[in-house]
Amino acid sequence: MLKKTVFLSTNGVILFRLNDGYEIPAHLRPCRAVGIHPNTVRLYLEWGLLPAVERSSSGYRLFTQKHLDCLRLARTIYAAEYPGRDLRASGNEIIQYAVADDWSGALEKTREHLASVKAELKQATMPRIYLNIGHRT
Repeated sequence: MLKKTVFLSTNGVILFRLNDGYEIPAHLRPCRAVGIHPNTVRLYLEWGLLPAVERSSSGYRLFTQKHLDCLRLARTIYAAEYPGRDLRASGNEIIQYAVADDWSGALEKTREHLASVKAELKQATMPRIYLNIGHRT
């Protein structure tokens, strides 16, 4: 198995090198780092889940650490089963704060999102509680 080395160039562009000296093409770098298909990156860009990406003179996208962070965040939120419209909208708000480089806002929205998730879970477990109480009598 090939191991990879990850490092940032002086302009903040993410570079990957494999031990055999092969450099991963620019358009595959974030895909390999997060474990997703290149089309998913394109889709996330189209949906506004990633900041705009500069391109090299040869047309390759130049991803920075911020792009990778936003991509991991979006992937974490979108990897789960569809949680419903309200929770998905809440997750999207978190991503939008990150895209705007407002990480403290993203953290605050994450706290609100977690509170909403806990409320949904509580609501979802109420029938079980009532059934357990009714079953005892």
